[in-house]
Amino acid sequence: MEKAIFENEMINTKNKPYSACWMVFGRKGNCNIIIGKTVEVKKYWESFDISFFFQWFIFDTKEQMNVAIEEMICEPTPYITWMIYDVEDCIPNTYPDEKRGENRGNTRDEMFLFKKLDDEDED
Repeated sequence: MEKAIFENEMINTKNKPYSACWMVFGRKGNCNIIIGKTVEVKKYWESFDISFFFQWFIFDTKEQMNVAIEEMICEPTPYITWMIYDVEDCIPNTYPDEKRGENRGNTRDEMFLFKKLDDEDED
C-alpha cells in the first residue's frame, strides 16, 4: 500500500487512478475511508474547509485498493468503527452519511469483549 505525499497543500497522486482517503472528523468520530477514482476522492477531500485527521493511499487498480482496505480494517481503530464509503455516495463539504456507508466494525471492540469475558471466568 502506497501512501500519497502531501506537500504544499497539494496531493501528489502520481497518476494513480484509485485512491482511499482515511478521514476522521473529531475525537468521537468513525474511521471513514472514502474510496474511488482518485479525481473524485480528491474533489471530495478538497471540498472541506475544516481541519481533520486524514491519510491518503493510492493504487494502480481497483483490486489493489480493495485488498488494501481489507488489510487496513483488520487493525483495531481507536475511534468508534471503520466505515467504508464510495466517493459517489459522498456530498461535498458534508460529513459522510452513515446510512450510505458500510460499517465494517472494530476489532478493538471484539478484543475488549473477549478479554472482559475471559476476566469474568477467572473470578
